Amino acid sequence: MSKKDTVSSLRIDSEMRDIFLNTQIFHHKSLSDALHEGMLQIVREVSPVQILDMDIEAARKKVSDLEASRPHVLQIEEMNKTKVGQSTTPTVDAIFLDYRESLLDHDAKGNIITMLKRGTDPSWDRFYFKCGFQSATEAKNWFWSEAMKRGLVK
Repeated sequence: MSKKDTVSSLRIDSEMRDIFLNTQIFHHKSLSDALHEGMLQIVREVSPVQILDMDIEAARKKVSDLEASRPHVLQIEEMNKTKVGQSTTPTVDAIFLDYRESLLDHDAKGNIITMLKRGTDPSWDRFYFKCGFQSATEAKNWFWSEAMKRGLVK
């Protein structure tokens, strides 16, 4: 059973209507809502099976609508997965990459690799921004992981 609204003219007590409208701030219902709830209550007492059938039909429609939207939601999910699968590291300017490489150069005097091998911790907080990092911790983690990947430290 599909829901079809019908325009109807009803005669109602004007005093009761005024009271209803003046108390609307408390009950948050329109005249149509009140009429619908009252009719539903009356019909439920007289013919509960019909109301149950209406509820079942509404639930079936909701399930049908959800099933119809599933392909679209799957498509969105796949798009999100591809976005996540793409590079999660930000693009780093070439100037930053060159500077990072120079610090990893094992032939350069006073490079980070030499310090790491000696067990000396570089002052990450003094130069991380020169390498294009957001924090000293990010710089430290990047340099350690790069040095281990390249076999420069153990």
